[in-house]
Amino acid sequence: MRCFFDDRLPGLLHSWVIATISEARLGKAPGFEVQQVVHIGASSVPARGKSLGRPTSFTSPPPRVEFLNGTGAVVPCVAHGSPPPRVTWSTRTGQPLHEVPGLRHMRADGSLVLPPFRAEDFKEDVHSAVYRCLATNSMGTIGSHDVRVRAGELFPNFFLLSIKKAES
Repeated sequence: MRCFFDDRLPGLLHSWVIATISEARLGKAPGFEVQQVVHIGASSVPARGKSLGRPTSFTSPPPRVEFLNGTGAVVPCVAHGSPPPRVTWSTRTGQPLHEVPGLRHMRADGSLVLPPFRAEDFKEDVHSAVYRCLATNSMGTIGSHDVRVRAGELFPNFFLLSIKKAES
């Protein structure tokens, strides 16, 4: 599998393009032909040359997720493809994520769930971490950009007030 970044393609600014290649032709690289094009973003990219299947679309999660310990967070990750991909999550270093009971789990729809938690249950490797969403099928694996997650503490009896100077 060959992976490259190309911001010259129309409509793909800052998008990753991943192509499975075979012995044929790819632009100016003799001997290669694009068989499948997969892109991370909201729309799909048509494959050039012979296609082995429909292009896969991958909607990346937000790059930053900040939340309060009393509210929790759900980080979505959606992938579509043929064959249908399996969505998983990993750490920044590529280690697969595992459930941490009561603090982190993955839903069947591919979302990463960080439920509400008590301040004393804060775990830096769960609540102040960098994650990546991965979509895998028989054509290969694509990954999202880094997702920085940070939980803050919800202080009881804390109010946000809007103050306006009284007119004299």
